[in-house]
Amino acid sequence: MIAMMIDLKGDTETLRKAYKAINDELQRQEQFEGLIVHTAGPTATGWRIIDVWRSNEDFDLFAQRMVPLAQKSGMTIEGRPEVWEIENSMNLPTGS
Repeated sequence: MIAMMIDLKGDTETLRKAYKAINDELQRQEQFEGLIVHTAGPTATGWRIIDVWRSNEDFDLFAQRMVPLAQKSGMTIEGRPEVWEIENSMNLPTGS
C-alpha cells in the first residue's frame, strides 16, 4: 500500500473549479482500480490531494489517465507527487 500527496499552487477557487471538472469527468469514466482513500481540499497556497492506493502500479495507471484531463482543464501540475510506502493504517470510528 502507498500514500500519495501533491500540492497544487495557485488561486484556490480556480484550482477548486478545475479539480471539480476533472473529478466529474473521472467519475464518469473510471472505476478507480486500487484506490483506497481519496482526499482533497484547499490550502493557504492552493489545493492539496492525498490518496492511498493498493500499489504504486495502480496509482501510475490512474495518473496516466488523469494527467491529460488536468492539462485539458488548464490545471498545471508542477513536479511529481510525494509517494511513500505505508507500513501501518487504521480505521477509527467517526462517531454518529
